[in-house]
Amino acid sequence: MRYRSYLVLLSLICLSSWGCESKNEATKSPLPVSAGGSQSSSDADGVLENDTDSAVSSKQSADTESGSSSTADLSGRITLNGQIPSPRKLSITKDVDTCGAIDTIADITGSEGGVANVVIEIKDVEGDNWTYNDPADGYVMRQKDCQFRPNLLVIPNGKDIKVYNDDPVGHNVNTGDWNKMQPAGPDPIVRPVEGKSPTKIGCNIHSWMEAWIYPVQNPFYAVSDEKGNFSITGIPPGKYRINIWHASLGRKNARMTLVAGKAATLDHEFDFK
Repeated sequence: MRYRSYLVLLSLICLSSWGCESKNEATKSPLPVSAGGSQSSSDADGVLENDTDSAVSSKQSADTESGSSSTADLSGRITLNGQIPSPRKLSITKDVDTCGAIDTIADITGSEGGVANVVIEIKDVEGDNWTYNDPADGYVMRQKDCQFRPNLLVIPNGKDIKVYNDDPVGHNVNTGDWNKMQPAGPDPIVRPVEGKSPTKIGCNIHSWMEAWIYPVQNPFYAVSDEKGNFSITGIPPGKYRINIWHASLGRKNARMTLVAGKAATLDHEFDFK
C-alpha cells in the first residue's frame, strides 16, 4: 500500500514538472509574425506626412525613341482612384479683414481624373555640380490673403528660398528648423534649403496657413500639371528609384531601368476614398 502511494506521488510530481517545463518552453517560443498588415517609413531629414513605401507598376516603351541617343526620357500620368474632394472650409479667426478673402482650401486638385502638384523625382543620379533652370527671381514663396503661394515649391538642395509678406498684417514663418517673425513690408526672409525630404511650412499666428518645400538633389524631376501629366528629359541611363509624392496622398516608390536612346512611361494611380 505504501509502495502504491509512493508511485502515485511520484507520478504526480513528474506530471507537475512536465507541465511547468512545457509552459516555460511556450514562453520562450517566438511570437507569430503576421503575414499581412501595412508598413510605413519616414525620412530622418524632414517631415513627411502620410508616408508609404510601396512598389508602383511601370512600363518601359522599348520602341519609343528619346530625344537623345545618350540619355533617356521619362513621362507619364498621375491619376486618382476616386473623386477629387471638394475644398475644405477654413476657420478664419484672426485678422479677418485681411485673411477672410479666402475661406476654403483644396488639398487635392486636378482635372479629367489627373492629379496636379505631384512631384516625380529620380533619386541617386550619379554626379554633382548640376545645372538648374533657376527662375529669374529665384525660388520665391509669397504670403497673400493669409495663404502661402505657391503651396508647393520645389527647390534644389542648397539654394535659397525667399519668403515675402504681401499682407498688411504680420506673419510667422515656421518650418521646424527655423521659425521667424515677418512683419508687413517688402523685405523677404532668405534662407538656404537643406535636406532630402519635403518640409511643411506654416504660420503660428494663422494656424490654417501651410505649404510645402520639396528639396531635390538633381535636376531630374517634374511636377504634374492639372491633368496629371509629367515629363523628364535628358536622364543619364541607369537603374533608379523614383519617388512619386503628393502632400495629401503620400509617397510611392518605383524602380526602373532607363535605357539610353529610349523613352520610358511611368503611370500611377493614387487611391483616395
